[in-house]
Amino acid sequence: MRHFKKRLSYAAALFLISASVLPVFRATTFAQSSKGVLVGTVKDPTGAVVAGATVKVTNSATGVSRETATTDGGYRLEALDPGTYRLDVMADGFKKAARENIVVEAAQTGTIDFALEVGAQSEVVNIVGEGAVTLQKQDGARTNTLEQRQIVDLPIAGLNPVGLVFTLPGVTNPGVLAGGFVQGTEFNINGLRARSNNQLIDGTDNNDNSITGQQLQPVLRDGFREVAVLGGDNSAEYGRAGGAVINVVTRSGSNQYHGSVYDVIDTSALASLSPGQKVNQGLVSVPVYTQNSFGFSFGGPIKKDKLFFFGTFQPTLTRSSVNTSAVIPTDAGFNTLRSLFHQGASANVDRYLGVLGSLRGATNPFNVPLGGGRPDVQFGTVTTSQSQPVNTYDTLVRVDWTPNARDSYAARYIRNDQTFTNQFPTAFDGFAVDVNAAVQNFFGSYTRVLSNRWVNEFRFSYGKFDLLFGARDQAAIAFGPEFLFSGIPISGVGQIGGISSTFPQGRNFNNYQFQDTATYTRGTHTIRAGADLVKQIASQIVPFNGQGTLTFSSGGGSPTFGNFVDGFSGTQGTFAAKVFGSAVTHPDAFQQAYFVNDTWRVKQNLTLTLGLRYENYGTPFNVVPFPAFAGFDVPIDAKVDQQRDNNNFAPRLSFAYTPRIWKRLFGEDKTVIRAGYGMSYDVFFNNVLSNTAASSPNVVGVNTFGSAAGGRGFANAGVNSLPVTAPPPDPFVSITTVLPNFVNPLIHTWNFGIQRELPWGVLLDTAYVGTRAERLPINEQLNPGIDEVRIHPTRGSVVARTNGGDSIYHSLQTRVERGMKNGLMFRFAYTYSKAIDDVNSEVFVTTGGASRASNPFDRRIDRSVASFDVPHRFAWTFIYDLPGPKKGLIGGVIGDWRLSGVYRIQSGNVETPFVGGLDLNGDTESFNDRPAIGNPNAPANSVAILGDIFGIPSPTGYIDANGNPVDPANARFIVDPNRRTGLAGRNILRGNRFNQMDLSLNKAFKLPFEGQRLEVRFDVFNVFNHANYTWGILTSDNSNGDVLNPFFNNVKLNDGGIAGPTGNPVGRYGRFQVRYSF
Repeated sequence: MRHFKKRLSYAAALFLISASVLPVFRATTFAQSSKGVLVGTVKDPTGAVVAGATVKVTNSATGVSRETATTDGGYRLEALDPGTYRLDVMADGFKKAARENIVVEAAQTGTIDFALEVGAQSEVVNIVGEGAVTLQKQDGARTNTLEQRQIVDLPIAGLNPVGLVFTLPGVTNPGVLAGGFVQGTEFNINGLRARSNNQLIDGTDNNDNSITGQQLQPVLRDGFREVAVLGGDNSAEYGRAGGAVINVVTRSGSNQYHGSVYDVIDTSALASLSPGQKVNQGLVSVPVYTQNSFGFSFGGPIKKDKLFFFGTFQPTLTRSSVNTSAVIPTDAGFNTLRSLFHQGASANVDRYLGVLGSLRGATNPFNVPLGGGRPDVQFGTVTTSQSQPVNTYDTLVRVDWTPNARDSYAARYIRNDQTFTNQFPTAFDGFAVDVNAAVQNFFGSYTRVLSNRWVNEFRFSYGKFDLLFGARDQAAIAFGPEFLFSGIPISGVGQIGGISSTFPQGRNFNNYQFQDTATYTRGTHTIRAGADLVKQIASQIVPFNGQGTLTFSSGGGSPTFGNFVDGFSGTQGTFAAKVFGSAVTHPDAFQQAYFVNDTWRVKQNLTLTLGLRYENYGTPFNVVPFPAFAGFDVPIDAKVDQQRDNNNFAPRLSFAYTPRIWKRLFGEDKTVIRAGYGMSYDVFFNNVLSNTAASSPNVVGVNTFGSAAGGRGFANAGVNSLPVTAPPPDPFVSITTVLPNFVNPLIHTWNFGIQRELPWGVLLDTAYVGTRAERLPINEQLNPGIDEVRIHPTRGSVVARTNGGDSIYHSLQTRVERGMKNGLMFRFAYTYSKAIDDVNSEVFVTTGGASRASNPFDRRIDRSVASFDVPHRFAWTFIYDLPGPKKGLIGGVIGDWRLSGVYRIQSGNVETPFVGGLDLNGDTESFNDRPAIGNPNAPANSVAILGDIFGIPSPTGYIDANGNPVDPANARFIVDPNRRTGLAGRNILRGNRFNQMDLSLNKAFKLPFEGQRLEVRFDVFNVFNHANYTWGILTSDNSNGDVLNPFFNNVKLNDGGIAGPTGNPVGRYGRFQVRYSF
């Protein structure tokens, strides 16, 4: 322990030293460069190193160049913009050596060695490379680059290039149950949660701080150069999350003017129905939709070799429709009400009919009684078809300036504006929810080459995110309480969005980020040290029922609707409900990170990387009045703060070794043995904070009960019946909170692998990759019941986010890749893995019916494969420029065709058998219980339920989910409160495998002007219309893990489709593109 403290003191000293030479700014986190590095060794014909050789690097597109000199035969060129370069090496007594088509990739270090030939410098030995995937000889990080041809040429759903991560090893699709919780493209990597990924644009923050994921969706077709995917064990420069670092790099201008005009068309005419749409919904044609993404790009020199610009603009117009239904009075029912209650006779009837407007029930008529000898009121169903237009506008502008060999500047602005009309529709005019969003991101950088030893990179970014889920008609906000009706199947009125009493919702984030990284090279050591600071200034609308609800019911011998029209509340259950409290929180935060990293080239064929990172995320929960749970021995409104987590030190270690023995096995510098270990910390995200802010005692809910008045309930029941003052917090109310010692999750990652360069430009990469996550946030019930009595009987439910979760992951990851060469690029990726944890989610329900443990007294029972566990996953990616004539009429017809595609197949996703709506173990939770295992050889969907639970007699004592007698000896799962041993485990059910092939066919026409082309392209997603059945979540799904569901554990009864361009399921869909470029 003493030595560990000594090492921390030494690390702290390094941080202080680095901070003293770097600019210091007050604001937020994580210095992640979008630049690359070239290193190498220069030798003479005898193999001896050449000191003092001049190495010149020149960007092929911009002409920008820089020189350095070898020390001890080695050179290192830091902070190079991604692109294609030429390297020239000159030394007295040797011929000049030149190498072209050297690709520099973001956040990667390329190794280019030279062997000089004796001769005059006027003689040139020129080597031309061609798109090879190079060995990673400088560290043990798991890094992949998805370059521009892949971004542009491969079929990508939604045009978001981050979707290509699914073509890489270690990446899995979480499925519908374990996914859907982050913004943008969602994936798991190396057995970690999707929230554990760090999203960047040009090396700066692009994270949605509310739910994580991408704040800005990078969907500009021609706007991005590459996507760098750092999959673990990275240098200390990278942090914020233990999963992947995803860096989307924007395009720059060059010395030539280039541009494009394009149109990308998705339409339902090119789509097919999913199995569920055919069978479950009875559809005979795909619901009509169109999505049109069109735009242009243009870039080039302002001053040759010095100043460049690039810009692109892309509107995306989506048109679709949605059907909404409501159960309301028919014409006859409306007339009955008006004949009984003329205008002004009943305030409730006037308000109710005013919301209906001209809507009338038309189908499935039935009568609703009023009582008191009055005629019944006829109700029916009205179904309306409503448009759902979505207008999105994306803009990107970038300028790069290199005034001399020592200084380079870059500035970039990217913006997304979207209006989603009618995202949450309702049949009632004015009460639909429209969603307006605006995302902006500005980036500026300055790189200064101080000397051959010193380089400094400074970056600043400003990200702004505005999002509002609001009623289309502002009058709906002032409408007052919702009217709901208990015990009769008719629609309530006044509900904004038709589904929730918690609208409006929204958030506004302003993130200011400052990064500075200094690089110093001396001898065989390259030290990088830096700081990354982020200041978040934000406001968030808290989702709670501030509008209020009035639920009318029967009572006093009068039916529900009769009480309503006469102004009585009824006496069944809660009548009036409203929540008091602040509707807005301000989750301001200051995040800081510091790092130092030493890349030590121990030998020419051995590089060791040592680093240490420190992160501090502050105490974000302390912005609300009652940040954390104070305990059961103090009043419910006792205040306790979240404690600061000040010890987030993250060491990193990796090495890369190129064996120069057993050359028949390892080849001549064609094999690299690589390994690494690192610690990382995940961030807090504001969704958890919002849940705390929307819960008691931060807000106080008030309920009134009609039974308190007796008879028919409260008289004069209507808009003025809501409570008007907030009482003291109720100790029995349910609470959602965090513990005071809630800290950042700790992630360990490690890998050991071998890369081997094979003939024909093919690279083989195989590795063992593992992770361990500690202190994962989970939902825990702190006040469970024993025999239906809570262990703290004077308090209600207390669900706290704690650090009680733990996970571990082991995998074999293999990649066989060939870069674009002779018109062919391909990548095969296979992952064999197992992800294990003991937790579902920190917020939402994934598998098993509840987000909390099945046994609140023994979390170990839930340790099993994770909700996103995928044992086997294979992906094949290719781009093939089909051979054929390139010139003349024949070439114009049958030449310049390109075929590309992505094929993915993976094991099915998991689900847990659970008992929905029953509390079998007496812990007061009704969706976390599991059935007992009966006959393990019985059909996988067979269930026996104790008939007494529902009062249904059976000769065997047991029934199935339809109420039919069943022999428990023939059932795999038993639902019986008396059988609480031998219970079913978590995530033991597995759905069908995922299998999808996406293809793109492109034909190019050369126009009679130099450098100009016209391309016509057709993409097809899920070419073979393969049904991908999985667990139920869509409206056309039937089967899930609930053993009380008659369709339990039969995923083939579900939809089986894939998400189409508008998010709705389809079986297969096509996309047409046309593009002119110059």
